[in-house]
This record gives sequence, C-alpha cells and structure tokens, in this order.
Amino acid sequence: MNTQTTETRDFLYTAKTMTSAGETAQLIRRIVGEHQIDALDASAHAIALTEAAIAANLFLVGLASQRGLLPISPTAIERAIEVNGVAVELNQSAFTWGQRFVEQQEKVLALLPKSTSTQLTSFDDIVADREARLVCYQPEDYAALYVHRIRSVEKRLNHLPDNAALLCDIARQLYRLMALKDEYEVARILTTDNKPDGMPNLIGAGINFYFAPPLLSKWWSRHGRPKKIRMGA
Repeated sequence: MNTQTTETRDFLYTAKTMTSAGETAQLIRRIVGEHQIDALDASAHAIALTEAAIAANLFLVGLASQRGLLPISPTAIERAIEVNGVAVELNQSAFTWGQRFVEQQEKVLALLPKSTSTQLTSFDDIVADREARLVCYQPEDYAALYVHRIRSVEKRLNHLPDNAALLCDIARQLYRLMALKDEYEVARILTTDNKPDGMPNLIGAGINFYFAPPLLSKWWSRHGRPKKIRMGA
C-alpha cells in the first residue's frame, strides 16, 4: 500500500481536501487485514530510485510479484511492459526495483537520500529567505513591503518575553499570504534554476502546464467551468 495519497480531479472544483491518508489506510487495513499489508511511501521511493513519481505503480507491482501475490509471472509482466511500448525503460526499472525491495530491502533503503531538515529557525534568517523569494515572485518593492510589515510587527511585540517562536511563525505565514501558490507560481518555481532542494527538474521538451487565464478561460468555458490552456515549459 502506498502511504502517499493523491488528490483526484474533483479537488480542482472545491477548496476542501478530498483525500485523507489516515482514513483510507484504516479502511484498507480493516478490509484486507492488518497483517496482509505492506505500507510504504512508494511514491517517494520511486522518485528517489527512478526520478519519476508515476513509477510508484510498477514499483508496487514488482513488490507484489516478488511476494507471489499476482496470478501472472514476472516474465509475463515484463513482456506486457514491452508490448505496451510506453516508457518501457522506466517501467522495467521500477518493476525491478520493486522486486529488489522485497529481497534486499536494507540495501535499497541505503540508496535512498537521507532526509535532512533544512527549515530555518532564526527569525532574521527566515525574513531574509522570504525576502529573497518575494523578489523572484514580484518586484523588489513587494519584497520591501514584506520586510517593512514584519519589522513593524517585531517592534510591537518586543515587550513580550520569549517571542522568537511567535515572530518566526508570523514571518512564515505573512510570506504565505503574499506569495500565493497558484498554477502560475507553481510553474515558475518548477522551471526556475533556483528551485528548492528535492524539486524535480521540469525544464525540457514534453513538459506542459495547464493554465486558466481569467478572461480567456471565461470566453472558452464549457458548462460554467473554465477551460485550461496548455503551454510548454
């Protein structure tokens, strides 16, 4: 069972989260049985081993095949991947990694990158980091407005003892309000050279983003829903 959940397309039309990893996992365990499930973050493993989250599907197929849980042989699965002719090398690699995970779990896990916390804890470091991000997001004047507001709050809260944690939280949340992560900002982050650690490189042929410009999407809308435009990276 892949412990990482993915929102369905219905999430595009509502502000509410449609999936719950905890509830879904409990339901599967109740139906299948606690001792009949291998739960792991297959998506994270697939990205680390093949650089593609979609490879999680064949990774799990390889795992299930190696455990003898499928009614067809590994050779038949590999042949099906070849006949399908879509991302053959990627799918074969993911399938093989799933098999190896069963037999050599410790060795496979040793190949995964070690998670390290890069979260800033100093108030001044957080402000400087968010200011630099806002310069990329909007003009420098917009970043200067962020700094001005944060420093104003800092002065007003100087009388409070042990206010460091509060100030850090305010600095993070104000940045979130001022740098909305709409589809345009997400596309900018994913195609910039200075993307955060761990983000995939989406600069290249075959990468497309879908946008719904407010005016154009209304003109081309169907059934009251905005129509998105495909644009290459």
